[in-house]
Amino acid sequence: MVFENIKAVIFDLDGTLVDSMNMWADIDEKFLLEYGVDKPEGFSEAVKKMTLNEAPEFFNKYIFPPLEVDFIKQRIYELAEDFYRNSVEIKEGVFELFDYLDNENIPFCIVTATYTFLANVVITRLNFEKRSKFLLTPIDISETCNKRSPEIFQVACEKLGVPPENTLVVEDSLHCIQAAKQAGCKTVGVYDSFSDEDWQEIKNTADCNILSLKDLLK
Repeated sequence: MVFENIKAVIFDLDGTLVDSMNMWADIDEKFLLEYGVDKPEGFSEAVKKMTLNEAPEFFNKYIFPPLEVDFIKQRIYELAEDFYRNSVEIKEGVFELFDYLDNENIPFCIVTATYTFLANVVITRLNFEKRSKFLLTPIDISETCNKRSPEIFQVACEKLGVPPENTLVVEDSLHCIQAAKQAGCKTVGVYDSFSDEDWQEIKNTADCNILSLKDLLK
């Protein structure tokens, strides 16, 4: 049973609770096209593993003359905000799983690398904030924190008041699953088409793997 000895759950947002990962690839392409650059092969796959501070420097490798990093951040922010505010859809099985956790008195939170404001926009629109104990992003911890490090999962466990070994992390990204395991958490790998190339390694790494959140209720 997936929830055996589990006393809290940490959910990722993009690709896990909401179907937004392909949106980020579209934003990469739209931004580059604004400067006459066709998106190189593998570009979005590389960016998805970067922090919000690292990505602008990567964009500048393909734009001449280079742009101010703060300008790149702001433009990406603007493109993403419209999507989160108006278009992003919830993934299958989210509220059924939330209901199950509430009925079992298992608290849960959302940990995401997305801009805090943008994350709040979508979780408010979809009513996640009424269910989740809190939202945690790397910037809430430090300027250098990211989801490649176990630190953010350790902090989330502390805020939940539950030790890592009794906390389940539900994630679609390989590097985040690896970090959660380093933190000592149990992990569930959720399939998302954007991470298709990592799926086999996700299956080899996570403690449990599912194609839909509904699978956790079987």
